Amino acid sequence: MACTSIGPPKRLATPDAAVQPAQCPTRDLIAYLSPATSGPSITKLAFVDTAGRPMYSALSTPRELVNGFANGTLAWDSLSSRFAFYLVPDSRSTS
Repeated sequence: MACTSIGPPKRLATPDAAVQPAQCPTRDLIAYLSPATSGPSITKLAFVDTAGRPMYSALSTPRELVNGFANGTLAWDSLSSRFAFYLVPDSRSTS
């Protein structure tokens, strides 16, 4: 979902699964986490514009996201000069 300045949030089509969107406060850009829907538990960091077009698809995913996790949060600073993600490791057993 993406917020618009007027009206309710609207659902955006993304090229893959999308959770935890974070809209950039100064640009036409939304960051989101894209968990794998099959195969290994991998989550990618992805970006789209507010029309749902992929942006920065050549960026590599941070190592911390690749091993999979249950929860996470993305955030932009107010000037859009920094971007952060916070991971909450999942509770699945590794044995």
